[in-house]
Amino acid sequence: MDLHEFVIGLRERYPNIKGLRRMLGRIRLSILDRRRLPESLTKQCESDDELKRRIVAKYSKKWDHYLTPEIIKIKETLADDKNDLDQNAYTDMVFCRMAYGFSASEYIQFDLADKPYEQRRTFFSDSDRYFLAYHASDICDLQVFHDKIKTYEHFSRFYKRDLVPIKGQGDRGRYLEFVGRHPVFVKKDALGMAGHGVELVDIAKCGKTPEQYFAAILKEGWTVLEECIVQGEEMARFNPSSINTVRCVAMSTRHGIITPYCCLRTGRSGSFVDNASSGGLLALVDPETGVVSSDGFDRNNFIQESHPDTGVRFKGFQLPEWQEMLTAVREMMQVLPSVKYVGWDMAHTDKGWVMIEGNCMGQLMAPQFRKETGIRDDILGYMKDMDLMVPLDRTF
Repeated sequence: MDLHEFVIGLRERYPNIKGLRRMLGRIRLSILDRRRLPESLTKQCESDDELKRRIVAKYSKKWDHYLTPEIIKIKETLADDKNDLDQNAYTDMVFCRMAYGFSASEYIQFDLADKPYEQRRTFFSDSDRYFLAYHASDICDLQVFHDKIKTYEHFSRFYKRDLVPIKGQGDRGRYLEFVGRHPVFVKKDALGMAGHGVELVDIAKCGKTPEQYFAAILKEGWTVLEECIVQGEEMARFNPSSINTVRCVAMSTRHGIITPYCCLRTGRSGSFVDNASSGGLLALVDPETGVVSSDGFDRNNFIQESHPDTGVRFKGFQLPEWQEMLTAVREMMQVLPSVKYVGWDMAHTDKGWVMIEGNCMGQLMAPQFRKETGIRDDILGYMKDMDLMVPLDRTF
């Protein structure tokens, strides 16, 4: 069992005492807060480039363990074989991570290089989503969404397909029955995110016997095998090789469940997954009508009026059975009411809309793409209309 598996298992075992769980949420929020520059220092740095350089140098060492993965991404983003690293851009991108929590992708997509403090502050950042999650939801119940096995146990009726979890030798019998019914299936890391570790497997062509393949899975850690989804014709028009999905962001407020942000996610030709982090394209969707309301775009800020592989135009495309999708999302939000913010990944099939997974800490990058101002104030407004697990005594 690795550290991630241990933490998930530990949090699941905390007593169901609201005061204790609220305290755990406060502790997690305090840790997040210590990894962000004070507001007053942020403002000073935004008007003093020399101070900004000194602060970046200082905190790059102080927060080395926390910042290193993002600094690697920043350097990859700025990589250019013809020139040295643009130090001004590098400093500003690292500063934006320290001060606001922006990822390298967000810095590019939100055009932050050309925006002053007042505009930067309006955007909801990569790390802001963690503040939202721990304020809005029970920290222990959040673990359901970090573990695809637990997610299936709670939401199986919305999957409308077979799934078998594999944690140890005791799952061998169910595994053999599953591959007997579904010799071609989807394999996922039970604790994976962003489409990583997702694989389409044909047991007859994998080079191993079913028993050998089971032994190999056990060495990889917790795994789930899923029956393949048969995508509906309308969604397959964008890209038939991937399951093209909708990310529907839902929040439970005092006035009911709202779905303020939705986006379409499509894969590229030959790709099995639709994630933007794996090269896919995004497009905004009107949450009331299900009509695609923007051109397609990717994480590198390239805009496409039509899907580059199939020629299907994004803007104006009507997604099928939209009200049925919204109804399913509202029903799913009621299964675990202690989690008040979830980004639901949904696919349209011959059985109607089905759940792919729920993301209790999903990014909100797409609704802010190439906007002059972000949605931070809107999110704070929604939070003030929630019965928060940890009260919002100050804005993050």
